[in-house]
Amino acid sequence: MQIDESYCALVNRWIEYAIESNVKELNLSNICPPKYSQVPKSVLVAKSITKLTLCFCNLKSLPNDINLSSLKKLVVGRVYMEDQNFQNLIAGCLVVEEIKFEHCKGLKNICVSGLPKLMVIELVNNFELESVEIEASNLKSLLANFVNPSPIFNLLPCENLKNLALYSANVTDKWLHDLLSKNPLIQSLDLNCCKMLKTINISSDRIQNLTFNRCRALIEVNIATPKLHRLKYFGNRKSFSSNTSTFSVVSSF
Repeated sequence: MQIDESYCALVNRWIEYAIESNVKELNLSNICPPKYSQVPKSVLVAKSITKLTLCFCNLKSLPNDINLSSLKKLVVGRVYMEDQNFQNLIAGCLVVEEIKFEHCKGLKNICVSGLPKLMVIELVNNFELESVEIEASNLKSLLANFVNPSPIFNLLPCENLKNLALYSANVTDKWLHDLLSKNPLIQSLDLNCCKMLKTINISSDRIQNLTFNRCRALIEVNIATPKLHRLKYFGNRKSFSSNTSTFSVVSSF
């Protein structure tokens, strides 16, 4: 079947029917070529939707009066989205608990704030990012998978943060020390390809899982983590010290 404007008009009627039927989970992924698949306004003000997935959609122009008043989870992927449209979208999701943005082109500056119920953020391979700032007091889990060149990354204190995974983030020893001191509830810390880390000092009575993967400049890791259950290290030979013993972990690239 040839995909054309008439077919996409039919798809839009199906979407309208779903909205009128108070659909709770709506997945709009690659249903039409992006030039035809502008997300209908009715989707962006639907009171019933609790989970919304937008992939391969046309998000080049979004209204500034989005109101997804019941939305708990938002997934956006493989789209072109400029900064203002990003802000318009998340500003209309005031009770959202989980957001994921993956492989979004055009997105240069992410600023997340004013979402009091937000607990999970995933930012994956958004290639044009220049800066990321996150302020979310109830945030519990953050995964940020950056690509080179890594954006400026500012994570304001999230007193409920428990799980943090960073990939290719330009974070320093001091940044990590300050982060851990201001976010004392972290239980799982996963650092991957963070090329600026050299000497890491971790003192925590909460951390249970630690991963260091291909942090090539890393020289030394000193840990005082009495509840640590799992330590993973991938890279060249390094020396680790703990509050009970000193040991070495060896793995090769």
